[in-house]
Amino acid sequence: MSTERTETAVRASDQDRDDVLVRLHTAYAEGRLDEGELAERIDLVLAARTH
Repeated sequence: MSTERTETAVRASDQDRDDVLVRLHTAYAEGRLDEGELAERIDLVLAARTH
């Protein structure tokens, strides 16, 4: 019998994505991200299906 543990990717919820978008916009407002970085990261967040 195999004792391998297979980890299943946890699906990201709409709320998870919304939380990250708020954090990104906060970082942008604080000057920690420039406009290009913000746009790139927003695209990644909106395309994310799992954590």
